[in-house]
Amino acid sequence: MYEIMSTNDWSDIYQCMDPNAATEMLQQSLYRIFERTEPKKIIPTRRFPPWYSLDTINKIKEKERVHKNSKRYGDEASRTRFDSLRRTIKTQADNEYPNFILAAKSNILSDPSQLWNFIHSIKGISRLPGTYHTIANAAADGLRRYDEVENAVWWLLVV
Repeated sequence: MYEIMSTNDWSDIYQCMDPNAATEMLQQSLYRIFERTEPKKIIPTRRFPPWYSLDTINKIKEKERVHKNSKRYGDEASRTRFDSLRRTIKTQADNEYPNFILAAKSNILSDPSQLWNFIHSIKGISRLPGTYHTIANAAADGLRRYDEVENAVWWLLVV
């Protein structure tokens, strides 16, 4: 983006005598540059928490399919299977979270730099932004994320 901005021809904006027209031309030029350089797709967010195992995620998806069929056809066997899956998933998820926290604690104790990996896994933070925001939205979002990360670290140290 910096290269495009440095090589862009800004002379027509400098020569414009009307401030409103110059502002409009500048805005259009910046929008064209942003369109050429910003990501074209939104990076999907994670649907399940990081401590869920692949087995649990597959059972959740199966439960959703079974529940949909149970509602559609009114089948008692589907309803029974749905109830069974719901209980199993609840038990698995309740067991996986403490294991995730214990593994994170041991990783952080053995290598303190792993703290940031833990925070990024909890928040689903990537190095690449999924979307762009205005400065006001970004500042408000940053403060909200700071509070959430601070709470996650506090929870890690307490548990």
